[in-house]
Amino acid sequence: MAHQKSTRDLSDATERRSSLWLRILQYPLTRILLLGPLLFVLMGISNGFWSVRFADQPLLGIVSAALMAALALAVYAAFVRYIEQRPVSELALSSMSRELGLGLIAGVGLYTLCVATLMLLGVYRIEAINPPSLMLPSVAMALSSGVFEELLHRGTIFRNVEALAGSWIALLVSAVIFGMVHLTNPDGTMVGALAITIEAGLLLAALYLVTRRLWLSIGAHIA
Repeated sequence: MAHQKSTRDLSDATERRSSLWLRILQYPLTRILLLGPLLFVLMGISNGFWSVRFADQPLLGIVSAALMAALALAVYAAFVRYIEQRPVSELALSSMSRELGLGLIAGVGLYTLCVATLMLLGVYRIEAINPPSLMLPSVAMALSSGVFEELLHRGTIFRNVEALAGSWIALLVSAVIFGMVHLTNPDGTMVGALAITIEAGLLLAALYLVTRRLWLSIGAHIA
């Protein structure tokens, strides 16, 4: 009896330690600190492929960006399933085609409206038309940034800050971080970063907030 009790006590102690570590890993701030840098590193690798390694081969750049985006989605899904131990509802495949398509259409529509407005105001004009092939590197960039940045800023930062402080704080924090990160872009300015904070950071977070899935914001971001 004493041996059985000792074995049971040891098992209970081991289970408590395992449970403690799991609670630490599942804490929202820990999730940001673990998943955020991992996605950031993968994004850097992806950018290195399409912008450097395949700079003169845009089709291979698109393929590499698509493959790295798929890897990022798989890493995110594995983290949610095995660390957070819940269904990956924000990447539900049943909603992917419809919401991704709506996001792409919405993104194209918003950009078209902005350019049309600038043309009507006389501050934008078309002077020449480049060959369509010139857009190919932008496709790789759009795939990479659309998937990686949504997984990072909405799927990781927004979702976990929301768990800590609520939706309004998460909306503000994720939008500001998203805007300020763009200061590192070539020719990035504070005015530009503030504009991105308002017109993209808030909008993309709101799209996630409405659907509780990432496909709509990924589609809009890509477009």
